[in-house]
Formats: sequence, structure tokens, C-alpha cells
Amino acid sequence: MHKEHLRKLFALMRKHKLYANLKKCIFGASEIPVLGCLVGKNGVRPDPGKVEYKPGRLNVVADALSRRPDYAVHKADANAIGVSRTSTPSSSLLDDVKSAYANDADAKQLLDYFAAPSDKSRQKLAKHLRTRVHRYRVHSGLLLYSAVDDNADRIVVPDDHELKLRITHEYHDAPTSGHPGRERTYLLLTRDFYWSHQYKWVHKYARACDVCQHVKPAPFSQARLQSLPTPSE
Repeated sequence: MHKEHLRKLFALMRKHKLYANLKKCIFGASEIPVLGCLVGKNGVRPDPGKVEYKPGRLNVVADALSRRPDYAVHKADANAIGVSRTSTPSSSLLDDVKSAYANDADAKQLLDYFAAPSDKSRQKLAKHLRTRVHRYRVHSGLLLYSAVDDNADRIVVPDDHELKLRITHEYHDAPTSGHPGRERTYLLLTRDFYWSHQYKWVHKYARACDVCQHVKPAPFSQARLQSLPTPSE
């Protein structure tokens, strides 16, 4: 049957004066290679010699994404580049917090109370401190505060504007922080520090940050630009 088909094919080629390239002709084969596949009487199947995994740069016909140098996997020591798992207050910062207690009325009252706690000294506390004094304690000269919904101790920061700016800068503007935004900055701060109206403070700080105003997307659609009128003579 195959030979009969070949005779008819050659007859048509002679009639129409067509020519075949013998280098590309295969006769009497059970399968022939066609475009990376093997075609035979049982159908089409992939050529085993063509289906071979070659990772990344070893594959000369790899797609562009698999060969991009900036997508390559690099290994680095986190300690070598100064990346830590969590931010921890430095000893110099804690010393400044202790020193600032002397200029804060609430902090002075609490420190005096815990130096000699008694019912009489408790009555001397301001009302807003007296009702929450059980949430405070002193450790190594630092006032610690525990919130209502957890038992985590946070360092009480006195009412010192420059000190609050310094602490917030470390949790918002530092290279390891990367301007995380209002909510994230607040969560990071409240892991370690506490002061009155802390959320409002962080909100104002983030709104005043020049970098955040330039790179953060606006929560509302911007108004369309208005073309300037053409000046007339």
C-alpha cells in the first residue's frame, strides 16, 4: 500500500514538474520526525530527544523571564546586612526615657507611688492614674504599662515631644521600617511603647511625612486636570 502511494505521488510530481529534496525524504520508516514530534501509523507522539528539561541559562531557547538576572536567587547573611527579626529599643533610648520621667508629672507620681506603695500614697495619685494604677509597674527604672486586651508590658513614654518624634522615626522612617503607613506604624510602636493618645500622634505623624505623601496612593480619585486657557491678544 505504501509503495502504491509513493508511485502515485511520484507520478503527480513528474506531471507537474515538481522536485523533492532527497536529504529530507525518508522511505520505509515506521515513524518520521515532524516539528519535534514523531508521526507514525499509531498517531503523533513527542520526540523523546526533544523533551528534556534544561534549567535556566542552560536552555538556549528559554523564555525571557527565566533568564532575567534580577530574578536569579541570591543568598545573603541577614546579620551581615543588619536585618533583625524585630526592632528593639536601644539602651541609649531607654536611658533618655528614664531621664525624661523627671519632667513628666504623671510619671513622677507613678514612680513615687511604686517606690513606697500604700493606700495613702495611692490616694495622692491623680484620678486618671489611680483607676489604672494596677496596669503599671516599674522594672529597672522604666515604667511599664499593660493594656486591657493583653498582658504585654510596654514602656511608658513621658510627655516629651522630641522623644516621641525620635521613637516614631525609628519605627516609621528607618531603612528597616520603610514607611509602613499609619496602621502598621501604630502596631509596631505599641509592641514596645505606650503614651496617651498614641494613635492620634501616629496619624498626624504619617500625614505630615513628605515621603508618604509622594509615594502612597491617594484613597480617593484625583480630579481631572484642567487645561489652561489660551492667552488672547
